[in-house]
Amino acid sequence: MKRVVRWGAVTVIGAVAAGGYAFGVLDESAPGRGCRGTGDRVRSMETAMTALDLPAGAAPAPGSPDRDGRSGPVTESGCFTDHSGVPWAYAAGSYTGAGPREQVREFYRTAALADGWHHQPDPDEPDGGLCFTRTVDGHPSLLTVGFTGYAADSGAYRVEVGHFVDDGATRCAAPATVRY
Repeated sequence: MKRVVRWGAVTVIGAVAAGGYAFGVLDESAPGRGCRGTGDRVRSMETAMTALDLPAGAAPAPGSPDRDGRSGPVTESGCFTDHSGVPWAYAAGSYTGAGPREQVREFYRTAALADGWHHQPDPDEPDGGLCFTRTVDGHPSLLTVGFTGYAADSGAYRVEVGHFVDDGATRCAAPATVRY
């Protein structure tokens, strides 16, 4: 009888472990765990974002995360897993005071093209934002400039450079890039 119980316990433990891998609980690449080891990717996104600089008069938007006294275009960075389950490494900034939307758009259009980004016009972008694609450190990445959620005359906007950790296809208007 004891042998049956021992083997039964081993069988149950084996089944639980196999189920854990099947459902992603123990798998390192499972949703929610895929951001481990992405520090270099995040730093690459920060570098790409910093290369763009800021338009004259731009300042971090009120409520932007504290960056330990660091200045520059990056007000937040990291990695998160959204509803799709695919981790997204990014660097971003939210700003005010850079002038009207068209002035902000022109600044980033010029800066991005000069830095090797390719403009991908998106007719579905309702807020007049911009979207660019480029490979950053071997990873297909997006650069977005958006005004969603900000009043048209507020001078507020958000810039983000990011990519899917699994190096999946990046396309403008990807849901992962809109997180206001």
